[in-house]
Amino acid sequence: MSRFLIFITTLLFLSACTAFEKGIESRISEKTINGQQQTSSLDIKERNRECVEILNLPGISLEFELQNRITTHDSVWLLIIPIHWTNGRVDYSRNKKGKYKLRMSVTFNEKGYTFDYRMVKLYVDGKTFSPIDLRSWETIQDDIDNGKSIISFDDHLGRKVFYLSFDIKTPFPDQDIKLDLSEALINNNFPSIPVIQFKEHKWSRWYS
Repeated sequence: MSRFLIFITTLLFLSACTAFEKGIESRISEKTINGQQQTSSLDIKERNRECVEILNLPGISLEFELQNRITTHDSVWLLIIPIHWTNGRVDYSRNKKGKYKLRMSVTFNEKGYTFDYRMVKLYVDGKTFSPIDLRSWETIQDDIDNGKSIISFDDHLGRKVFYLSFDIKTPFPDQDIKLDLSEALINNNFPSIPVIQFKEHKWSRWYS
C-alpha cells in the first residue's frame, strides 16, 4: 500500500471519529444573586475551554475564571463504537506548585472605586486565605510594583485584568469556595459587593 493511500485512509478514519468529555467546574451560586437588594445579573461564556462568568452590579462588572475545571471522563468514538475511554478524576488544570492564580477582570463603569488587594479574602472549606501577590497587564502594575496597595480607579475607567495569587493548591470544584471583595473593592456611592459563593457544576461537550 502506498504512503499516499495510507495517508488518505488515516484521514478518513480520523474524520469519522468524534470525542466526548465531561467533568466538573466551579460556577457562581444563585445564592450570590438571589436576595440582593441591589440590581444584579449573571452572564456566562466560554474561553479556552473554561467557563467565564460575569457578575453585573451597579457601577461595576466582575468577571471570574477560577481555572479549576476538571475532566472526569474522556472518550473517542468511531461512528457509534467507543475505541478509547478514560474514567476517573483526570486533572488538566490544577497547579502542582501550590500557588493558585485566580483571574479577575473588573469593568469600572463609574468613578470612585478603590482596590486594596490585601483585603481580598478567599474561603475554601471554611479556611481563610489572603493574596500573596497581585499582577496586572495594565498600567496600574507600576503602582503595584512601587508598593502602592490601595489603587484609585477615578482615572482608570473600563476593563482591567488582575491575577490574584494564593499560597494554596487549586481548590477542587466540589469544595466550599467563597470570595469576599467587600472590604477590598469599594465605592462609597454603591452598596458593598456581596460575598461571592461558588458551587460545583457539571459540564460536558462533544468535539472532533
